[in-house]
Amino acid sequence: MKEDVKDKWVAALRSGNYKQTRGALKKDGGHCCLGVLCEVLGHIAEWNGYKYSYNGSKSVLETYIQEEAGMKTPLGSWADNKRSLIELNDDGKSFDEIADIIEENWRSL
Repeated sequence: MKEDVKDKWVAALRSGNYKQTRGALKKDGGHCCLGVLCEVLGHIAEWNGYKYSYNGSKSVLETYIQEEAGMKTPLGSWADNKRSLIELNDDGKSFDEIADIIEENWRSL
């Protein structure tokens, strides 16, 4: 991924400005780690009367957002692609823990 995006994303995850949620990019007043990335890049979630989405996507990065961030996958997979940031988020890793993983693996994200 792009280094400048990594720096902004990690800072946002650690800022305390985002409530963490699971199962969607944005819901119930919170964001998953990839939803925070969308916001950092300036994308605003749209409400369709049922769920929030970023240009139609509710749970993974849209291709154009993935490309804008310089990421290899829409789930935030790294290295061997056996795990992804979205899985870690939904499995209960905190934003601080996810920020550490991003800092350690950003070149292969």
